[in-house]
Amino acid sequence: MWYSAHMNKDDLKEIKEIVEAAVGEKVTKAVEAAVEKHMSSVHEEISDFRNEVNERFDMAERRIDKFEAKTDRIEATTGRIDSKLGVFENNEVDKRKQLEVRVTTIEKHIGIDRRMPA
Repeated sequence: MWYSAHMNKDDLKEIKEIVEAAVGEKVTKAVEAAVEKHMSSVHEEISDFRNEVNERFDMAERRIDKFEAKTDRIEATTGRIDSKLGVFENNEVDKRKQLEVRVTTIEKHIGIDRRMPA
């Protein structure tokens, strides 16, 4: 019997016992070799599948990383725009207050009462 690096001898022994119990006689070396060859083939297919899945996960992870980087840039830009808008709003409020003071001063100078009759 030969074993692949990833094959478990106990698994092979268990399969051999199951086959012997089902057939009712000892498993021949040829049958044993065929089972081992088949298990090795299945293991290889599973390994190939695992590698393909890992490659796809890696590709998905790279795409997610790119998306996150873009999202971070958008958030940074949004933060800068928000900051600039805040400064602009503050300037506009200051200008409005200055205009109110000027209008009030002019009204007082020309004698206009701002209180409206109810």
